[in-house]
Parts: sequence; structure tokens; C-alpha cells
Amino acid sequence: MHQKYINICDHRLYLSLVNKLLIFLIILFPTFSNAEWINSEGSEYIDRKTTIDEACKNALMKAKRNALSKTNLERLQSNQIQICSENKASSDCKLFESTFDYIEGGFINEIKNQKGETSRETVVNAEPFDKCIVKILANVVKYKEKSDPNYILSAKLLNKPTIYEGENIVINGEVNKKSFISVYGWYPDIDANTYYQIFPNQHDENQVFEKKIQIPRQSSMNKYKITTSFPKNLNKNETQEVLIVIATKKKFDIIKEQKIVDFRKRLNSLGRYNWKRIVLGYTILKD
Repeated sequence: MHQKYINICDHRLYLSLVNKLLIFLIILFPTFSNAEWINSEGSEYIDRKTTIDEACKNALMKAKRNALSKTNLERLQSNQIQICSENKASSDCKLFESTFDYIEGGFINEIKNQKGETSRETVVNAEPFDKCIVKILANVVKYKEKSDPNYILSAKLLNKPTIYEGENIVINGEVNKKSFISVYGWYPDIDANTYYQIFPNQHDENQVFEKKIQIPRQSSMNKYKITTSFPKNLNKNETQEVLIVIATKKKFDIIKEQKIVDFRKRLNSLGRYNWKRIVLGYTILKD
């Protein structure tokens, strides 16, 4: 009798451990029932002003954009970012803008080589110049719910779209409900796969805003500034950078740097109804 009781307890303990392990694995390796694998392709010419690496980077971005557009995601009505000034026609600027048009309804969770392809990138002879072609198999995840139409966030840069190295950046905006605000930097010429924390920071840890938004706050401007700097060893005269402003109804913890795909997974887990995003872009000219 005593031995049987012990065995039952051990069995219950085993089931409890298995259940906890399953929950841990689900959290660690989330599965998305609303995901779809999409074959996609992008290409970019390699001309006198464009290196092979730059062309292949833009071709990959086009392939991602095409994959997102194929799944009929909710698309923004207009560009949220104005990376370049009116008198510039950089293909990078237009590419960044059109790509961000598609990120409202979902995100790319994973990228693989297409079946039968040993490489994603291929450089081919084409007219008038050689061309880089990128073929990918993209796992596109659609958000499970729509955004809250009554949750409103606005944000803009006080700077012009084209600025010089060493200028200070100030973000102004407004939110209609008490929110936790965070700001991230995306620097595609340095690291196209990572977001970097800008706000909150060690000089201002208060994320809560109830109406007007200013970053840096007026009260913190004597403590820190957001200053532009041109990347070292970048063989270009200009570079594009993007700030992502996120408003959440619940506290959303951030870390110093995080892979973009992991960041989007966390936002998806938070629930599309609970957050808003504004994308602010600018071009830095080398001084």
C-alpha cells in the first residue's frame, strides 16, 4: 500500500514536470498557426555606384517586401517615413519606404533557401549592368488581431529628413491614452538585423506618457542628447537610419539590443490591439 502511494505521487510529479517543460518549450520556441511559407524573389542592378554587396542587400529587401505583399497583409495608406529630402531620388530611400509600407499586418519570422537552391544570391550578366538576384523562402506571420482604432499615436522629428553628422535629434508626438513609450534605432548600413535601444535609457528611465511626447524630455536635455554620427569605415557619402517609436498599453520591457525578428515576435505575443508604432527615417550626410 505504501509503495503504491509512492508510485502514484512519482507519476503525478513526472506529469507535472512534463507539463512545465512543454509550457517552457512553447514560450521559448513559439509556433504560429497564422504563418505561411512564401517563395519570393528580388533583384537589383550592380552599376558604377552600387557594389555587389549593396545590390544584394537591396535585392534581399525587395524579396522580403514581395513576400509580405503576396500574403495580402494590411498595408499602410501612406508612407510613415520620409528618409530623403525632396530633391533626392536615392533608390535606398524609396526601397526603405516601400518596405515599411508592408509591416503593419505581420512580419517575416524566418528565411530559408528555396527548394533546390544552394544559395540565396546569384550574380548574373544582364543589360545594361550585371544584376544580383535573391531567391528566398519566407515564413510570413500575420498578426492574430487588428490594431485598436481608438488607440492613437503620433510622432515626428523636429529635424529635416536630411541632416548632417553631429546634429541633435528631438522627437515630438502625442498619445491619447496613458502609454509606455520606447524608441529603437535601426541602422541598416551597420547591422540590418538588429534594433538598438535609445529610450528609455540610464538618463531617463520613465517610459510613461499621458498626452504630449518629447524625447529627450525638456527636463532631461541637460543630461543627454540624441546625436547623429556617421558610421566609421562606411564608403558612402550618406547613410539612412530609422527610429521606431512604440507605444504600448502595458509595460513592454526592452534590452540594449535585440534581433528584429525576436522583437516582432514579442510584439505579436503582446497582442496587436495593445500597441502602436511610428517609423521615422532620415538621411545623414557626411560632414
